[in-house]
Amino acid sequence: MLDYEWLNRTLFYSAYKRNTSYFPNTELAATGAPSPAELALLSPFRGQLPEALFEQAFLPPSTDGSGSFRHNRRRAMELFRQAGWEIRQGKLTQLSSGANFTIEIFHDDIRAQKLILPYIKNLKQAGIEASLRIVDYTQYKSRVDRFDYDMIMEVLPQSLSPSYELKEYFYSDSVNIVGRRNYSGVHSPVVDQLIQHVLHAASREELVTAVRAMDRVLLWSYYSIPQWYAGYRRIAYWNKFSMPAVTPAYMFNFRDWWITTE
Repeated sequence: MLDYEWLNRTLFYSAYKRNTSYFPNTELAATGAPSPAELALLSPFRGQLPEALFEQAFLPPSTDGSGSFRHNRRRAMELFRQAGWEIRQGKLTQLSSGANFTIEIFHDDIRAQKLILPYIKNLKQAGIEASLRIVDYTQYKSRVDRFDYDMIMEVLPQSLSPSYELKEYFYSDSVNIVGRRNYSGVHSPVVDQLIQHVLHAASREELVTAVRAMDRVLLWSYYSIPQWYAGYRRIAYWNKFSMPAVTPAYMFNFRDWWITTE
């Protein structure tokens, strides 16, 4: 129900790329079908994972960016019906209990309205009673620390050599521990085992393989809605400066610039 293509075209002037990984724009991102090395890590858990994970890359639903997403909405309603929900009197209702589907999106920055309100409009077309609550940072931090929310927008900072921060974000032991950052409540024996593979990797190759395998499991478990990133840097500079033709990956090194006297 998130029309990313419309957001990107209308609000971002098509400046961003959709996340299809928890490690976007790096070699750590899972792409294509799993490699043989990834399959070796994932196969012991085959009965606990979607079969599609073993055959293809994860891609979030997409639209043509026109603002019409009838196909996606139809697919969403089909998934709701499979889970025991139907629209009754204009509201998405759980058949077993009669409860209506409600969700509050929680944020501390009023500028997020322009991103969240179009999403709420889409959710309401599916009969979901969605709302946005903007609070000051102190209240936001207090509630997020206690996991007192339905949905939030967060960034999970990562290094190029992921390590113990993965336990903070995704490990079962961090679920419902006040102040921890397992925001999605990930509680998966499969993810736990793959994090251990990451932590005990004996080489860069082993680390990358383990992270990619974990990336696939997180994506196919639908813990979050992937958002977006910029695959470039915006820099305005005076044309009297020169710079190396090749720059390091993932960074921009101003210290290696020099003045061209001409």
